[in-house]
Amino acid sequence: MEYIDSLVETAARARSLIHLPALRVAASSNVGTYLLQPCIASFRQTAGIPVEQWIGSNLDVASRLERGEADVAAMEWWDGRRGFATCTWTREKLVVIVGPGHRWARRKSVSVAELQGEPLLGGESGTGTGYLLRQQLGALAKSLMIVDGFGSTEAVKRAVRAGCGASIVLEASVADEIATLQLVALDIEGVELDKEIKLIVPEALPPTAPAMAFFEASRGWRRSFPNLPP
Repeated sequence: MEYIDSLVETAARARSLIHLPALRVAASSNVGTYLLQPCIASFRQTAGIPVEQWIGSNLDVASRLERGEADVAAMEWWDGRRGFATCTWTREKLVVIVGPGHRWARRKSVSVAELQGEPLLGGESGTGTGYLLRQQLGALAKSLMIVDGFGSTEAVKRAVRAGCGASIVLEASVADEIATLQLVALDIEGVELDKEIKLIVPEALPPTAPAMAFFEASRGWRRSFPNLPP
């Protein structure tokens, strides 16, 4: 029955691709929440193709794509699984955030040594931020005081605003709070932290597939939405 259900689902999906083109987009939480929405709205309008969105963890997004439950994925990392084509959609800067009452609030940057003595609040696991810190900071990354368990960037931002510590997040995720002075963003002295946001589709898709149209449209979104990071 398991195989029968899978075959029936595949047949139904094949019919919909031919007769009722639609696009299933799976996005990791931060990308889907803070970066992708204006692009999806534009794609719906210009391409006239319905879009079904699913937002979750990076690991769950990768799994949905591999199981054929998504046509295109937008993620903070990609592990190079075979059978998929990828492109770098954008490079998103990471920043240190603190509350307006924090001792660093009037500064523009902070040193790695100073970060070692500050609780750093961690949100969703599996985003690749820890791996990036280890890449850029080497052995120093092990000395950071990471406080996990907040589960999401929104929870982290609330805790930082309340004075519970600092955090390292995607710059786009705090744009509103920075503009309204609810949070302060700092650079790390001598360190450049940024993530490559990836778009991934299955290989060997026909050029008429909605996922390929979305893939191609992404090339123009840097110009269309100047508020997105370059």
